[in-house]
Amino acid sequence: MAIVKTTRTRKRAHSGSDIERRVTTVVGELRQLSDQLLAEIADRKSAEEALRQSQDTVTALLNAPPDSALLIAPDGKILAANTTAIKRLRRYAGPGKRTDLVGVSVYGLFPKELTEHRKARNEAVIKSGRPARFEDERNGRWFDNSIYPVHGAGGSIVGLAIFTREITERKQAEHAIAQSQETIRALLNAPTDAALLLDTKGNILAANETAA
Repeated sequence: MAIVKTTRTRKRAHSGSDIERRVTTVVGELRQLSDQLLAEIADRKSAEEALRQSQDTVTALLNAPPDSALLIAPDGKILAANTTAIKRLRRYAGPGKRTDLVGVSVYGLFPKELTEHRKARNEAVIKSGRPARFEDERNGRWFDNSIYPVHGAGGSIVGLAIFTREITERKQAEHAIAQSQETIRALLNAPTDAALLLDTKGNILAANETAA
């Protein structure tokens, strides 16, 4: 009987050792999975932080110049815009529009004539695949526009980057200079006598028809 008890005791001890080993193995696997999960969470947080910093950098670069910077889809939907662009476009946005205007069609913001002009310019860039530059006028304000195609991985155009600079002051200065030149010509040609405009070295800057 003693031998039998000893054998049973050994079996129970052996069974207990197996359970302990299994528990130890499971705990080790769980600990390993936990470490992996923590590492993945840390990597994800690091990636999210890198993405946030990248987005902040892009936003800062977009908002650095006083020019409008706009990214639109081929159909005209606004994908991104800097502060200057939002400020200018918001003047044309109707009530109920989203304040950031992202997702709104840029073609729905301008008067019909200007919309047709802008759309034709954009479609020409999409068709040719080459950048374009042009000037136009809105409500007495002049703008210099540059359009660049944005190519996707397959080479197709997936959007347009549009940069707009207001040049009203330059246009006004050019107009003032042109008017001044016309005034000088009129004054020079008014008298019947010869009239010359010379610089300090005696070079002729302008002359009326009689002097010529």
